Amino acid sequence: MKLPRVETWPEMVSLTETNKISRSRLTYYKEFEVERLKALDFTPDLLLLHDWPVTPLNVRQSCPRRPEAEIVEALHPPFVCCGHHHTADDFMLGQSRILPLNIISTKDLIHRHIINPGWCALFGWDGSTLAFLQTWSENKSP
Repeated sequence: MKLPRVETWPEMVSLTETNKISRSRLTYYKEFEVERLKALDFTPDLLLLHDWPVTPLNVRQSCPRRPEAEIVEALHPPFVCCGHHHTADDFMLGQSRILPLNIISTKDLIHRHIINPGWCALFGWDGSTLAFLQTWSENKSP
């Protein structure tokens, strides 16, 4: 079955709403979108990504070159927050501090009310500079 050619996110969303394409197509970057981001003429203070720019060590590598890494390496944002693997971490990729975030809580019925450490990152803004403050670091019940 030939999939319809789609150029924009609104077109993709519309086609998923009518079940003409799978919602999983929304998880992939389009090459022109990656190129557009890499060509930005400014550096964002914070870049939010769904997936990590590098494959975590405990995960089998599925993609040798991640588009997220290309974006981070082109823009050099001071901070990048991402999720997807539901694991908190903190590492550098070039000039960028990567802060992968944990899942907020588990689906486990016994522990579902416990907030996981590392589920959010807190930043401060002094009017000109973004500064990392901390990640949520304690297991707490709401």
